[in-house]
Amino acid sequence: MTTVYVFPGQGSQRKGMGAPLFEAFPELTAQADDILGYSLKDLCLNDSANQLIDTRYTQPALFVVNALTYLHKLRQDSTRPAYVVGHSLGEYNALFAAGVFDFATGVQLVHKRGELMAQAPSGSMAAVLNCPAATVQQILQEHHLEGIDVATSMRPPNWCWPVYATISTGRKHCLTLTTSSTSPLTSAPLSILATCKRPWKSSDVSCRPSPSRRR
Repeated sequence: MTTVYVFPGQGSQRKGMGAPLFEAFPELTAQADDILGYSLKDLCLNDSANQLIDTRYTQPALFVVNALTYLHKLRQDSTRPAYVVGHSLGEYNALFAAGVFDFATGVQLVHKRGELMAQAPSGSMAAVLNCPAATVQQILQEHHLEGIDVATSMRPPNWCWPVYATISTGRKHCLTLTTSSTSPLTSAPLSILATCKRPWKSSDVSCRPSPSRRR
């Protein structure tokens, strides 16, 4: 039997998450607190300031709870999974589980990631289904919608599922995309990426990847 661990992203957070884990891993919890400058246990269990909905706090909290959950699982069964995958933020937990970087580096990375995403100007996102990428680009050009960017796309043999965001202008546009073709792959998953106004640089975060294998 092949074992696969899947780590969730933002949206899976809830008050009370990780309750038994902080006491089970006191050293790692203290390490995360030192990096972040606040108590993760208090944030996750009490959230008195309603900060779990703020991406600056959501991302470190979820990373730590995901990571500690994984380590707790290994305590129960030391057999490591054959594959690790993650959705959005969960990808960082998959990288941690794969040995790409250590716990402290992961906390630093998602802390900076949350700060950068919080700085992005207001806008909106939308998923376009069953429409070729070339058609989407053509419609954007015809309507002079330079403020809309294609953030990512899924690429089956003949179709893609672009995600576009009104990030740079903050304006909202409603487009009607018409296509006479259909695709049987209508339930393909989407990976929505955050778009920042400036490129991320390695100097933005202090990290020391541990010498270990990559996936």
